Amino acid sequence: RLVEPDYDLAFQSLATRVKNRTLVILFTHVIDFSAAETLVRRVRAIGRRHLPLIICFRDLDVEALADPRGHSDLYLKGAAAEHLRWQRSLMQDLKRGGAMVLETTARELTGKLVSRYLQIKAQRLL
Repeated sequence: RLVEPDYDLAFQSLATRVKNRTLVILFTHVIDFSAAETLVRRVRAIGRRHLPLIICFRDLDVEALADPRGHSDLYLKGAAAEHLRWQRSLMQDLKRGGAMVLETTARELTGKLVSRYLQIKAQRLL
């Protein structure tokens, strides 16, 4: 079900329970501005001690609506394009906040995640 996570509670729990530097992997699909602000703030805070890797799931339906060759409703197409622009901006904010970001579909997740983990280990980021 679609439920907005409590990022504050999750990151507070992490801070109290995990003291050693750790790869923190967060699977999410942020669609709310308020939740996005909280996520960016919390990622910045844990980035001093841990290595955050944010897995953001792409919304293929929204991407299809924004496709210039797709839907004929210009308002719907514009709204979809604006939402995708906002999400790209959020990914940049997360990166500036110290997180690694991996955008993927559910189908591509396993291969991309394993590849990113191997890159992290090869670069000795942990």
